[in-house]
Amino acid sequence: MKAKSEAERAREYRERKRLREAGLLPATQPPSPLSYAKESFIDFLHARQDLLEAADWVRQQGVLNLDYLFRRLPTALERDKARDWTDQRVSDLITAIDTLAGLLNDYEVTQIDREIERLKAEDLSILATRGSAIDTIARLKAARKQLEKKFRISLPEYDIKD
Repeated sequence: MKAKSEAERAREYRERKRLREAGLLPATQPPSPLSYAKESFIDFLHARQDLLEAADWVRQQGVLNLDYLFRRLPTALERDKARDWTDQRVSDLITAIDTLAGLLNDYEVTQIDREIERLKAEDLSILATRGSAIDTIARLKAARKQLEKKFRISLPEYDIKD
């Protein structure tokens, strides 16, 4: 079978779109949301000492306690310290967000890997459920690949470097 050109694919797409709009083709249904067995996040954290220590570090930092900024600071030196203190809180918040996002990411990756292994062990041996199991595994692998990505958070610039 010959590969289709870009123009042929575009023509077929426009034709399917016209037929769908005319009601001659059924609307495509989005796939059902992925659902799989998950252990509780708390149990997951407590089973992994390194993750529990990271979560405890975030708790100990108290990065959201801003009482320092609302106290009356009597001296110029203490007012200058408030700027440095706030700068450190921003740094701590960024680290805390990165740590907590890493915890959630590790949890999701572990749960997806467990589900893939479970599906391979159970469902692929049964011919009747093999097709749906393979589709689910493919969707789980796509979700896992998505979890490998990083995204940026945009913050206003607040530190001037000379």
